[in-house]
Formats: sequence, structure tokens, C-alpha cells
Amino acid sequence: MKKQENSKKKMFTPVSILGGIAVGVGYFMFSPSPSYSVDMMTPGLKLNNKDEQTASLIKAAEESTPENLKKLIRNGADVNAKDSTGRTALMRAAELGQTENVEILIDAGADIHAKDNKEWTALMYAEWDDHTDIIKLLKDAGEK
Repeated sequence: MKKQENSKKKMFTPVSILGGIAVGVGYFMFSPSPSYSVDMMTPGLKLNNKDEQTASLIKAAEESTPENLKKLIRNGADVNAKDSTGRTALMRAAELGQTENVEILIDAGADIHAKDNKEWTALMYAEWDDHTDIIKLLKDAGEK
């Protein structure tokens, strides 16, 4: 009697391939700052160092995730911390049109007059991309 081999072939359907790609893309998008995704799921977690904290705060400000931004601020993130280009979370949120995140950062005490390495402010980024709601928020905050 001939021994039967266990010859299970892996089947890849379009759905499984696309699902794998989506998982890969998701991993790639969040892998540069792993503390970001971990911090969002772990209440009260403190980030290990200032660079991780800054990267996580800026990433949250860039995205439409106000709750994540609030959580990082509650956990002690420095709202005026700068990345290697001198940009703050407020600058990135203003540049990308994240109105709610701009409001959160202003309320948390972000310096609206801070300048990056090119001497640009959050207001300049908002004006460059014509984010009128953010321009008004920043100007109003400057008058206080």
C-alpha cells in the first residue's frame, strides 16, 4: 500500500491577498513609532523617552484621532515638543487641516508662536494650505 502524502496546498484568494496587504500596510504605517499604537491601547502608559513621546504626539495630531491626542496630553506629553525639523504637533495639525486637534492643542497650552527650523509658525502652515477655520482659531488664540 502506497503511503499517502499530506499535500495540503495553501490557497490564496483575492480576499486573503488583499487582507495580507492591508495588514502589511497597517504594520508599516505604525512601525516607525511602535509606542504610538501601544500607548493608545494601554491606559496610563508612560512613554519611555522624550523622542517617543514627541513622535507619538505629532502622529496623533496629524491624524483625525482627537481622543488619542487627548490621552497623550493627559499622560504628560509636552505639547510644545519639537521633532528634528523643529515642528510641533500644533504645526502639523494646522498644516494638515486637523481643526479639532488644533483646538485641543491650543487648550492644552501649545505655543502658537513657536517656529520650526525654517522659521515657520503654525499660522503660516495653516495659511499656506488655506485652512480658514484653523487660521481663525490661531489668530483668536493669539489675541488672548
